[in-house]
Amino acid sequence: MSDKSTSGSQLDKAVDPDRPLWQYFWIAVTMALSLLAALLFIVLLLAVGRKRKLRAGAGILISNLLISELLLTAIFFPLSSIAIYHSLAYPKDYFLLSDAALDFVRISVIYSFHWNGAFLALNRYCAVLHPRFYQDKFSSRRLLFGLVVLTWLIGFTIAVPTYTKNVFEDTLWYEDLSPDYSSSNNSSSKDHRKSLSCIRNTFGAYIPAVLIGAIYCTLFCHIAVLYRDERRPPATSASSSASPPTESLVRQRRLAVAKMLFVSYWFFGVCFMTTPIIYSFFPSTFVRPEVQTWTRTLDVLGHTFNPIIFVAMNMDYQQAVKEILKEFLNVQGFWLGTEAVNEKTVIPAAPADQ
Repeated sequence: MSDKSTSGSQLDKAVDPDRPLWQYFWIAVTMALSLLAALLFIVLLLAVGRKRKLRAGAGILISNLLISELLLTAIFFPLSSIAIYHSLAYPKDYFLLSDAALDFVRISVIYSFHWNGAFLALNRYCAVLHPRFYQDKFSSRRLLFGLVVLTWLIGFTIAVPTYTKNVFEDTLWYEDLSPDYSSSNNSSSKDHRKSLSCIRNTFGAYIPAVLIGAIYCTLFCHIAVLYRDERRPPATSASSSASPPTESLVRQRRLAVAKMLFVSYWFFGVCFMTTPIIYSFFPSTFVRPEVQTWTRTLDVLGHTFNPIIFVAMNMDYQQAVKEILKEFLNVQGFWLGTEAVNEKTVIPAAPADQ
């Protein structure tokens, strides 16, 4: 009985409108970060639309990644902040946007984002270490668009059981049954929901996250070994086999994209994994409102810095964004300096496969 009263008091406290001012400040900061990230993703997608080489090869998967993050930062994160504010200010009113269908779409987008990252990591692994296989098997537009469709199918498929259960419970078909049956059904429903959530997160987020980390670590370990071997003095004469200049430049370009995605993955992973780690190993700490709020902020930050990393580590995105800023803001030489920068020699684009 005491447990029930304790949980009830915690629930009342969670929706108490007399909250500290810092929580409303946190909502405003989170909203601002979400909208800033959405604006950056729109600029990046405009840059992709202007540059054909950014839409070729791995650019198809990268574009799908950007679209997923745009949906999260422009729609679902702001709606989540609005729902939290509504629960604080109007605790007794039902918030229409807290809907099972909306939650289903949000979860599907998140899981599609994770699996898209896994396929993108595999794509970069083959492009850098197995270029012939990549050119023959992994660079066709049909295959890459098929992977894009597959990521969304995976996301929707993983989210369907939870959505079906939520809709089933909302129908309240057992409302007229005995109180004992209803209470036992509610307890079993909570257990089923917890199990579904664990399975859903495992297949939708944790497995692709582990795959991404393993693929990138393997890739850069191979690269480190190759660089070490290349620095050794050749055992034969000066006529040793060497890669043609064009092939070497293409490989450098593919490696640059892999490094960009690798840094983006690890930054996002630090922000993303903080919440499940605290929830799993420090549940008493996770109950505190300030911990939950700032872990949400970390999730938003993981997406906000993604476009910044893309632009900071890739010359193609830098040039495309610079052109957009010059066009809309009419500022000459913004971002990279004078016009002479555009005339410098840069690494040529890979032939339709990045």
